Amino acid sequence: MAAEGQLNGGTIDVCSLAAAAALAAKEGRHAEATESLDKLIVADSTSALWPTMRARVALDSPSLDEAGIARALDDASRALELQPGHAEALVLRARALAQAGRKEAACAAVQKALAAPQLTATLRAEVEAIMPSGPHGVDALVSSSELEPALNLASIEHICELGSKGAMAWKSGEVAEAKTIFTQLRELDPSSPLWVSWLVHMHEAQGAFEEELAICEVALMQDPRNADMLVLRGCSRLKKGDREGARKDLLHARALGVVGRTTAKTMTDALESLGEKASVPAKSSPTPVLVHVPQPVPAPAPKVESKPQVCSPPASSGTAVKSMAKSEGSAAGQAVAAALGLEKKGHFAEAMVKCEEALQSDSTSAEALLCLARMQLAIGNDAAVAKLLRKQNPWILKNASSQLEALSLVAAAAERAGDWEQAVTDLERAAKSAKPAGSTAAVVARPQRPPCLEDIQGRLARALLNSDEREAAIKLAEGVIHSVQAQREACEVACTLLIDQGRKFEAMQVMLRCVIEYRNRPSSESADLVCGVMRACSVEDIMQVLAPKGQDAMPPEQKVSVAEVIAYLGLIMKERSKVFEACCLYRTAVRLTPTHASLCLNLMHTFALRRDDLHALGWGLHYYEGLAARGLPAARKVCEALKAASGGSLEPSSGEGEEEAEDVPALRPEDVEKNAFYDTVAIGFVMLKLLYLAHPCAPLVPSTLEDGASA
Repeated sequence: MAAEGQLNGGTIDVCSLAAAAALAAKEGRHAEATESLDKLIVADSTSALWPTMRARVALDSPSLDEAGIARALDDASRALELQPGHAEALVLRARALAQAGRKEAACAAVQKALAAPQLTATLRAEVEAIMPSGPHGVDALVSSSELEPALNLASIEHICELGSKGAMAWKSGEVAEAKTIFTQLRELDPSSPLWVSWLVHMHEAQGAFEEELAICEVALMQDPRNADMLVLRGCSRLKKGDREGARKDLLHARALGVVGRTTAKTMTDALESLGEKASVPAKSSPTPVLVHVPQPVPAPAPKVESKPQVCSPPASSGTAVKSMAKSEGSAAGQAVAAALGLEKKGHFAEAMVKCEEALQSDSTSAEALLCLARMQLAIGNDAAVAKLLRKQNPWILKNASSQLEALSLVAAAAERAGDWEQAVTDLERAAKSAKPAGSTAAVVARPQRPPCLEDIQGRLARALLNSDEREAAIKLAEGVIHSVQAQREACEVACTLLIDQGRKFEAMQVMLRCVIEYRNRPSSESADLVCGVMRACSVEDIMQVLAPKGQDAMPPEQKVSVAEVIAYLGLIMKERSKVFEACCLYRTAVRLTPTHASLCLNLMHTFALRRDDLHALGWGLHYYEGLAARGLPAARKVCEALKAASGGSLEPSSGEGEEEAEDVPALRPEDVEKNAFYDTVAIGFVMLKLLYLAHPCAPLVPSTLEDGASA
């Protein structure tokens, strides 16, 4: 039977992989567990279970490093995108943030995890172990009385064991037991379509078409683009005599074109019995790659036999351009235009919905596919990008009008995954059709769509270097830098080679030139370049490059510019959790410009990240002393309060002849430098917060009793 063949050939493999992954993780074989989970994520990309399990395996590994922490954080975030509020994913995300040294973010993640309604006692103990308890620790975030842990929530290992047990029961003919197990799994793991698929096939095999139809309806409400479920519902309707409903479901599934091999054969037979042509491109995976965004169930596709399939390329690039021009006013064109507008605003979820709508109307819309791939890349779902463009829609990598950007996107996904050989292959293909930028400024001003030749070649040079093809990487990077001196990836290759040769000052010059050119782009884009150079260089080396004649020889305007460049490097290091190095960079920048409020505020925040409150207070006081030296009474009062005559105590001093408190005018925007007023006020509030954390029980303002005595 077709259903039984699919179960034994596909789903049992998934359950076997899950059981193998759980056993390997339990026995400490983390590499084997990760390999099995990688395959599970590809096979069942809509379930939060597998990325959650892979995050736990990474965090429990004895050889955990920065890359492992980053992967665990990505997996936990991906699981929360697939199933918001997933208790275990929230806990693992908090653990990853704590391991990365991002204390404030970890505190917020702990709070969310403790507030999860499905937090078990085991998970609560795990999240409480992340940070110390006490008046400022985890206990203060959520009290135990506010939690109602669901103690019966199954762990990942339990779900895997149940899945393997159910598969074996079905294979051995114990249908009643298998139904009971998979019904339980459907309740324990509602985000995965795997268990629903099992139940549908079981009911189909037993001829229980009413139950099969009901389960299909529920599954399609969760994922309207599940082509396998559409085929099964169509077959159920056909067996019940609803030929028109069956025809709509089967044609809709054929238009999606993402059915598995066994389901494709079932659909072919059913369509032929209805008198329809049933040619469909066979796909190896039954799970669609498009990330599911909850939305209303779409209307079934009308009967249009001449409409091209999802995986079939357009006839030619010229035809595609004409078709796009004609469909600008169509539903697909309007949906794509709306998606592009939402993408620019960063509203990825709404834009994905619009892309889905466009693909339902025109499954060969290259613009919708590229937009969806860009958003998947932006949220870190690299595997989905490769699957969407490389496996589901390979025609887009050959189409003349979309080939360049599509190859650039799949190459970016390969770069993030560390698959440098695949990245080399894709970028070499992209370089053949890329065109040079019109000017140097065009390369760094904004991301190019499609990317220019210099960007493609720079990325190719970096990929070659990571593939141990140094000679080819050096030659290509030299050519790119000769054309565009500030191309980031080529500069990254050049800096790596210069540092290997001991020429660190030349590497710093290349890095600084690139950072200055990219100053208006997100700082994360230059993080690899900056961190790679700063591993081998010190702050004093940077100062020697930026101020070769010494600080005293620089005019005030140049000091401000140099300080801002050094602080920008500190920002990048802080974002990469290099907090100590960031403190050194920020401190050097503030010494150059003591009256720069923004730099001082960032320095205080960085010291606070290290729990070095004393130095943070000291630099805040130093800034206000500079304002007091300029004759600002409000700044003078702040300094006097911090350096009280009582030896630093927060209690007011007493004694005869004590003068009454002096009223001084408040600080005004015109009292400080341009655009520095709000930062100056923020520095004051940070000092107040640090004082409160040091003395949480002391009153902020001394109160007075009825008899006039101070309390």
